[in-house]
Amino acid sequence: MRLQQLLTNAGIENNNYSDCEIKDIITDSRKAVKDTAFVCIVGFKSDGHDFAREAYDAGVRVFFAQRELGFDDATVIICDDTSIILAKLSSAFFGNPAEKIKLIGVTGTKGKTTVTSLIYTALNKNGKRAGLIGTVGIFYNNEYVYIPNTTPDSYTLNKYLAKMAEAGIEYAVMEVSSQAYLNHRVYGLTFDVGVFTNISPDHIGPGESDSFEHYLSLKQMLIKNSKAAFINRDDEHYKDFAKCAKGELFDFSCEKDAKYTAENFSMWKDDTSFGITFDVCADKQKYNIKTHLPGKYNMSNMLCVFAVCDKLGIERKKIAKAISEGVVPGRFEVIKSFSVCPIIIDYAHNEVSLESLLKTVREYNPERLVVLFGCVGGKSKMRRAAMAHVVNRFADFAIITSDNPDFENPDDIISDIVSEINTDMCKYKAIANRREAIIWAMENARRGDILLLAGKGHEDYQLICGEKVPFSERDIIEETIKLLPVNG
Repeated sequence: MRLQQLLTNAGIENNNYSDCEIKDIITDSRKAVKDTAFVCIVGFKSDGHDFAREAYDAGVRVFFAQRELGFDDATVIICDDTSIILAKLSSAFFGNPAEKIKLIGVTGTKGKTTVTSLIYTALNKNGKRAGLIGTVGIFYNNEYVYIPNTTPDSYTLNKYLAKMAEAGIEYAVMEVSSQAYLNHRVYGLTFDVGVFTNISPDHIGPGESDSFEHYLSLKQMLIKNSKAAFINRDDEHYKDFAKCAKGELFDFSCEKDAKYTAENFSMWKDDTSFGITFDVCADKQKYNIKTHLPGKYNMSNMLCVFAVCDKLGIERKKIAKAISEGVVPGRFEVIKSFSVCPIIIDYAHNEVSLESLLKTVREYNPERLVVLFGCVGGKSKMRRAAMAHVVNRFADFAIITSDNPDFENPDDIISDIVSEINTDMCKYKAIANRREAIIWAMENARRGDILLLAGKGHEDYQLICGEKVPFSERDIIEETIKLLPVNG
């Protein structure tokens, strides 16, 4: 695309800049080649302006920046905020793909991954072609792309929305984080459906929101930019979000009167699995859901999914069936093929998420609650202590192992955790090799146990010395099952 056309399509003022071919837009100087445009993004940890010279030396002659760069023979377009410019350029460069696909955005402190995954599943199971963008990555058709953020940067987002549209995808179901609005990753997008699950203090600190009020305002942005809004009436900030709705407003509640409600909640358990069952109530009709996802908070998530899919025209009985059968990768993912006891894979990797996970499982009264966990390298030692204290309180036995140690020695991380384990409250075994730890846990499992593998979730790698080494807990479990005589 020619520079003049790109600027025109992006709605950026054109001051008779010299015209040239733009083959790609980049923000990483390591990708710089001739005929690319370099956008100097100002981030929390680094400033793209500091790498402009590297891009120039690699042949780049078009720059978008917030200050002068001193390149006499280059076109430097000065703007107030390069992250907004990147969003405008990316949309124009990829042909405004958001106008060719229906966007479903989900925001909230918790529940985004579960809600988006189940909407994505329900749509695809019922003849509506959907793609998924979120914590677990980007999925469409049989394609999978890893992304480092819950909501990708605006360039990546537009690139894959364009690919989805080209592949015939009708709906893009997205997790929309507060960072997505803080950093203008979804700038200019209008969502056909916007969903709010819940809110509590989170992502407040350097490089994130400076207060809960700011965090709240960022979350509200999705509802302000949606044609239809689905809002959780049970959240204490319901009114704060409802007042932001610009179009149709739908509410759902597990406790109050609403368009979509839930009742007859109960927990179920058998030898290899457990979960919840409840009825969705809509227009005086009831639809039963029985799922492997536990906890009342998941009843709220699934009620939300039901409401959105109902709006999108799926038959209600089929929605209930799709939700009941749905699996959220790495979010309380039940492996049912182990005949001794339920095995759960979950992404819980900090104090708050681990406590929530263990408390939920405790409600099912296992004879032993066994948790296999570690702690990510390069993080505060306080996190290691906090996770150990949670395990002391809620687990019967812990297997302490490695979890993305990166450049730290796994034994040092394990030692920090072990120093905080109270053996009067929780016995433990330390095995640094996570594969060996999983095998040991399965070999020593007892009937009546519930075995939790915490920390990896949907990840299919271990981060070791800066490298992502392939690692699949699911594969290890299935391989081990074949070797154990009790499953033979």
